[in-house]
Amino acid sequence: MPGRPPAPVFVVGCPRSGTTLVRAILNAHPDVAIAPETHFVRRYLIPAPVASDRLLADLVASTEFADTGLDPDAFRREASLLRDGPAAILLGLMRAFAAARGATVIGEKTPNHLLHMRLLEESFAGARFVHVVRDPRAVVHSLRAV
Repeated sequence: MPGRPPAPVFVVGCPRSGTTLVRAILNAHPDVAIAPETHFVRRYLIPAPVASDRLLADLVASTEFADTGLDPDAFRREASLLRDGPAAILLGLMRAFAAARGATVIGEKTPNHLLHMRLLEESFAGARFVHVVRDPRAVVHSLRAV
């Protein structure tokens, strides 16, 4: 739909399946910005709801937020203007990550969000998923090497 921002893209898969490589390939395009792992669903969408200010404080203090390269204070100020709810804050995070790179396609990569695709689909209208599937033997070999 013209004028409407694109729905988020979620890169999901089993651990060690290649989601980081897929994220890097997608981020090589100047219009795409897939944020690094946030583990947002298991931390903020599934548990009992917490106040937005507490959620924001916890989020910006996380090592995963530091991986985004976003300014914590600027993000906290912008996110505090969003309507309440964890989904709105995750959407704000993806949009801020994309804006910092001048991209229009937003997304996030957390492999275990594979287990919560239905919840993500319900929380983000039109959400799209890139499900990375790797030969299980290669996954096991990769896990043993870690």
